[in-house]
Amino acid sequence: MSEPDLDRIHFFSDLRLDRAATSRADKPFIASQLNPSSNARFVPFQKLNPLFVTPSGSTKKSGPLEVGYVSYSQVSEWVDEGTLVFLGLRADGVGIWAIGVKEGANVDALVGSVERAEFMEMRPAAFRVNPQDAASLSLARAMLDWNKRYVFCSMCGEKTASEHAGWKRVCPNADCGSNKGVQNVSYPRTDSVVIACIVSKDGTRCLLGRQKSWPPRMYSCIAGFIEPSETLEAAVRREALEETSVKVDKVMYHSSQPWPFPSQLMMGCIAYAVEENIATADQELEEAKWFTKEQVLEALNHDSTIDPRSFEPQSPESLPPLMLPPKYAIAHMLVRAWAYGNVEATATGKL
Repeated sequence: MSEPDLDRIHFFSDLRLDRAATSRADKPFIASQLNPSSNARFVPFQKLNPLFVTPSGSTKKSGPLEVGYVSYSQVSEWVDEGTLVFLGLRADGVGIWAIGVKEGANVDALVGSVERAEFMEMRPAAFRVNPQDAASLSLARAMLDWNKRYVFCSMCGEKTASEHAGWKRVCPNADCGSNKGVQNVSYPRTDSVVIACIVSKDGTRCLLGRQKSWPPRMYSCIAGFIEPSETLEAAVRREALEETSVKVDKVMYHSSQPWPFPSQLMMGCIAYAVEENIATADQELEEAKWFTKEQVLEALNHDSTIDPRSFEPQSPESLPPLMLPPKYAIAHMLVRAWAYGNVEATATGKL
C-alpha cells in the first residue's frame, strides 16, 4: 500500500522567498525598500497577530483567508517605533517585510484602508491561508517574537538595537561579552524539538500519547525538547523512556517542520521499540497506548483529526475511537507515513 500525495514539505515549511541574507546589512538596499516609492510589501502584526483579509465567500471563522499585505505608505508612521524584519524577495524581486506595530498604537486607519481586513490570532488563522504565505507568516512571527524577547542584552542588561534588517540585536556596551566573537545572544534562536512515531517490535502498532488538556480521544506522537549536548537519537530515546517507560533503540530521521509558537523546529523521527510496557510515570501524559495499523488507517481514512484550539466540546461517545492531530501538524504526517508503509515497518526493514 502506498500513501497518496506523500509530501515531506510540511505546513509552514514551503517558503518561496529568497531570504537574500547578504542584503540584510546592505544599507543602500534597505533604504531603497523603506521609502514611499518602494514596491515592497509589508505584513503588519499587532501583538504577534498578523493582518488577515477575509475574501468574499469566507467568514471570520471558516473558509480561506489571505494575508493583509500593505504598502510602505500604509505603515510608514510605525517604521521608526515598530519592529521591522526583512523576510526576503519574491520571485519578481519585490521585497517582503514584517512590521510589528508598537503596542497601544491606533491601527484603525490601517485596518480601514484594507477591505475586509482584521488582526487575528495567527493560531489558528494561519492554517487557512495558502502554504506559501503561511511559511512567510511563520518566519515573520518567529522573528518578531525573538526581537521582542531580546530588547535587553542577556549578558549585561543594556538595551539592544536592531540591525541587519531585524536579524541581529547589538548591545551598545563595548565591554559586553556579546560584542566579542560570535554570540548566540545576538542572533535569532530556534528551539529544537524531537517528535517521534514509535513503532512496535513487530511493526504492527504505533505508540501515541495524550495530554490531559486535549479533547477526548485525541492522541499524538511522543515529543520533547532536545537538551544541551544531546543528539536527535538520544533525545527520542530519553523522551520515550521518561514519558512512557518504553525503551527505543533504532531511530530514523524523517522530516522537519518549523513551528512558530514561538520558535520551534520540530524534527520528526520514526523510532523502533525494544521494550513495550507502558507506564506514564512523569505525569507529562495522561495516557499512552499502542494503536494498531488498522485503527490508525481508520482514523486517517475517515479524516478523524482535531485541533485542540478549535475543538468544540462534545460527548466522548459521539467521537471516533481515535482522533489524530490535524494534517498541518508533523505528528499527523509521521503517523500517516508509517500507516501507509512509507517507512521501515520494523527495525530490520519492511515486512
